[in-house]
Amino acid sequence: MRFVFNERKAAQMAAHLLDLSGRSMKYLQLMKLMYLADRTALLEKGRPISGDRYVSMKFGPVLSEVLDLLRDEPQSSDTPWFEYITPPSNYEVSSESTRSRAG
Repeated sequence: MRFVFNERKAAQMAAHLLDLSGRSMKYLQLMKLMYLADRTALLEKGRPISGDRYVSMKFGPVLSEVLDLLRDEPQSSDTPWFEYITPPSNYEVSSESTRSRAG
């Protein structure tokens, strides 16, 4: 079965994980946590959180579209992802709510 990627749900999942950590996080660590949460939802509920495609990479499985959002230079900040997640800096991201608490 093929699912449709939902960028807003993926961003909300990432923001929730970042808020739970209370800080910024290396995006590789965030990616692994998101993958585990997505797979757990698929196994337990029959559908993933993000609807993203799972891809095997050198350092383990990743969510394909989310990896692009984390690694690539943003083409536009008008996407749901950047409502919730800061652009990467030094391989780290944080949630907008975590950043506003720190500032």
